Amino acid sequence: MNPIRTVLRQVAWVRRHPIAGRTPVASVLRVWRRQFSARVDGARVVPFVGGLRLRIGPGRSVANACHDGGLSAPVEMAAVTHLLREGELFVDIGANLGAFTLLAAGIAKARVLAIEPAPETLPWLREHITLNGLSDRVEVAATALSDAPGEIRMTAGLGASNRVSDDGIAVPVTTLDALLGGRVPTLIKLDVEGHEAPVLRGAAATLAHPALLGLVVETRGHGDENAVDALCRAAGLAPHAYDPFARRFTQLVAPQFGDTFYLRDAAEAGRRATAAPILNVRGVKL
Repeated sequence: MNPIRTVLRQVAWVRRHPIAGRTPVASVLRVWRRQFSARVDGARVVPFVGGLRLRIGPGRSVANACHDGGLSAPVEMAAVTHLLREGELFVDIGANLGAFTLLAAGIAKARVLAIEPAPETLPWLREHITLNGLSDRVEVAATALSDAPGEIRMTAGLGASNRVSDDGIAVPVTTLDALLGGRVPTLIKLDVEGHEAPVLRGAAATLAHPALLGLVVETRGHGDENAVDALCRAAGLAPHAYDPFARRFTQLVAPQFGDTFYLRDAAEAGRRATAAPILNVRGVKL
């Protein structure tokens, strides 16, 4: 890749980022130091948020983005800490190396079911749980999710971009309803690179349960957003956007590009967000 284009892309990312963009020069330098260190030292452990730690390095795109920007997905990650309460159940579908899992278990003190099928990513997820002393709060399920149990194929070696693919490796698959076995989460994060609709079809009982406050689901055009929207609405969950600085949810007429919050009770979500402790990320208060 052209080095000038690479630098321009990195600067543009920092400027758009709601946390890193507040200190753009320091943030760009942090990116460059991390990249240089990766060539010299490989993977290394760095501070995350609230005393948590992450291992960054080659191939660890989500951890690297958390290091570079404070949070890789500031809106969604802040919302997880704002909405969850101690002891409640959070389901992290497509957990990758566990950034959302760490925030839910380590900051909100919730119980977490972290679901990750990629064999090359699972050791990183488990390492982060152990590294942060959260094994008593986090259960790892090494499986994919869909609308029926059995076996499914997915790509390998793509990190956070692994997805269902007929040309991929075989991994076990089950439904969320079967995996939960009657347990009901307060909040679900769903990011499976285009396979969201089949996962939701296998979670009909969970989605319909009144104790489920909501879910945040990727709606970036990788999959069938219309089906995702219809399945959520049929379960009584309406699409919303979230402003983590104002701690305010706004109802949408359709899912937004990026990630959409589907809430059963927006008023309750707002009350929780307002009452939650401040999340301090490099001096930025969320």
